[in-house]
Parts: sequence; C-alpha cells; structure tokens
Amino acid sequence: MNGNRGHYASAPLNNMKNKKNVQATAAASARKTRTVQRSGWLTVMVTLVLPVLFLLAFLIENNVLRLIFLGAAAICVAAMWLMNVFAHGARSTLTIAYIALMAVIGLSLVLGMQNPESRAASVTQKNQTGQFTDKANTDALSAYLANNAATPTPAVYVVEESAVSSAQKQLENFLVLWQENNIPGMLGLCTPSWVQQQQNPEGVLWNLMMNRKPVGYLVEEVSGSEADTSRTITVKVTFLNEGTGETAVNRMQVLLFRVNDVWYVDPQSLGGTVVDEAAELMKAQQEQNKIASTKAPATPTPEPQQQDTLKLYYNADGGKYYHATNICDAVDQQYWPLSEFYYTDLNTTGFKNLIKCPKCNPPDR
Repeated sequence: MNGNRGHYASAPLNNMKNKKNVQATAAASARKTRTVQRSGWLTVMVTLVLPVLFLLAFLIENNVLRLIFLGAAAICVAAMWLMNVFAHGARSTLTIAYIALMAVIGLSLVLGMQNPESRAASVTQKNQTGQFTDKANTDALSAYLANNAATPTPAVYVVEESAVSSAQKQLENFLVLWQENNIPGMLGLCTPSWVQQQQNPEGVLWNLMMNRKPVGYLVEEVSGSEADTSRTITVKVTFLNEGTGETAVNRMQVLLFRVNDVWYVDPQSLGGTVVDEAAELMKAQQEQNKIASTKAPATPTPEPQQQDTLKLYYNADGGKYYHATNICDAVDQQYWPLSEFYYTDLNTTGFKNLIKCPKCNPPDR
C-alpha cells in the first residue's frame, strides 16, 4: 500500500511537468512564427527594395529620392537589431554594407544641393564681396551709373537657326552691353547664383571690368556642346582703357552656365591675359614660311612653242589630279610611274576634269 501510494503520488506531478513543457514549446513556436511574420516585410526591404532604391538614387539626380533611400535604410538597419532579425553575423554584414551605401548617397546629396555655377562661384565669392567697400570707389560707381544709365536687358534669349551656338550669342550680347556701359543689363546675363551671393553686385561687377571697354573681339574656340550645362569660350578682346585711352588685347576663357535653358556668363572668368600681338604675328608668319618651304615651287606656264612637247602625268586608274612628275608623292607608289600625256591635251575631253596637284604644282591650264 505505502509503495503504491508513493508511485501514485508522483504520477500527477510528471503529467503537470510534461504539460508545462508542451505549453512552453508551443509558446516559443508561436513567438517564432509571429517574429517571422513581422520580419517578412523587413526581409523584402533589405534584400530587394533597398538595393533597387539605392541604384535609382545613385543614377538619378534627385535629392528627394536620395532622402527617401537614406530614411528607409536607417529605419531598416535599426529594425534588424531591435527585432533580432537574421543571424548575428548576417545583421552585422548588412549593417556595414548599408552604412557604406548611405555614405555614398549622403555625399551625392550634399553635392547635389549646389548647382554647378554656385559651386564655381563659392571659391572666391567671399573675397569679391569685400572688394568694393572703399568710399572713393563707391562714389566713382555712382557717377559711372549716373552717366551711363540704361534699361536692363532681360536674360531671355531666343536661339536662331545658325552655326553660332546660343552660348556664344549670349556672350556676344554680354560684350555689346559691356561696350555700352550697361551694367544693369550685364547683371541680367550674369549667373543668378553669383548675383545673389554679392552684397553689392553692381560694385563687384564694375570692379571686375577694371575700367576696360571692349572695342572689338574675336571668338577663337568654343568648347563643349549645347547639351552641356557649362561651356568655355576662348575670345580675344581688344579693350580700351577709359582712364588712359590706351588699348590692349586680352585673351579670355569665359565660362558660361546653362540654367533653365538660358546661358549665363560667369563674371569671375572675365580677367584674361594680355596678348603680345607682335609675338603672335611673328609665330604665325613662321608657320606660314614653314608650310611654304615644304611646298613644291610653281611650274611656270610653258611658252606656246613648248606646249606640244611638255609632258604631264596622271593616274590612269581613276586619278583626279594631273602632275608635273610621274612619281609624285601625292600618289601611292603602287601607281608609279604615272601615265603621261601632253600639255596641249589638258583641255580635251579625256583630261579636262583633272585638277592641278597641290603637291608637285604642275603648270596651270
């Protein structure tokens, strides 16, 4: 009896313990299921949505898209650790990867907050705002504007069908306004960000003009294309110093920016360098002499009595030139020696379309 009683008393306790274990296991399984269900959206975000969003934010210059990526990535990284999603090693790897991607997009966001012409202007604008503080200069500008009052010219420019680009046209408009001493009109063609950054834009622009007045110009080179947001135009300008009456030639590389499909001049690029006209003329003459020295001397037109015996040459295999020699360097050696004919036949049907060779320089017709 006593032995049976002890065995009977222990059976309910074992049943209760097994029941608790089963309940604990079921609760843990339920919690795991709920965790997996709650983390399902996070898995999709981390493995699919965020990578696609990063590519879009990186390739498309849109600051709103970049901010959306940064916010979504930060939320997902924090949620991974709070919800204990993924294995510890996987969470650490994903966190490091997304911190690096957020740094890339963050840098793009900072650079994208400035447009190209404001970045170019930010380098020296602090120095330029303080250039025009002297009272004497201020009085000089007031007198200058009073004597040269003009109606501001709007910056809107209609492009005409022409070989000249709209950027070059706008620079030429700027130079015309400069020649007319129209400072308000010139400001209308200056980059808007530069104008906004100056405390006294008229004074700073007047200071950049350096008492110079353009009396002539020659556009030498235009870099880039109309599809670019910035172009550099090399122009040689003849300036009249209105203080001394002397003239000087400057070569300027003027930078222009396209804002809302309108080209604007960057005033900071109006300095230029003085051109030594005599040295450039001498250099050009030397180049011409060099070219002339390599050109064959002209063959004189033969006298009438010599025309019947003077021989000329041509490539019978489709050549379009006539030559003074049968081994002219202008013709490939495989066609040497060239076929001959007489000068008197030059205007006949078979040879009338031949052109004078510029290399061996045979006599004219």
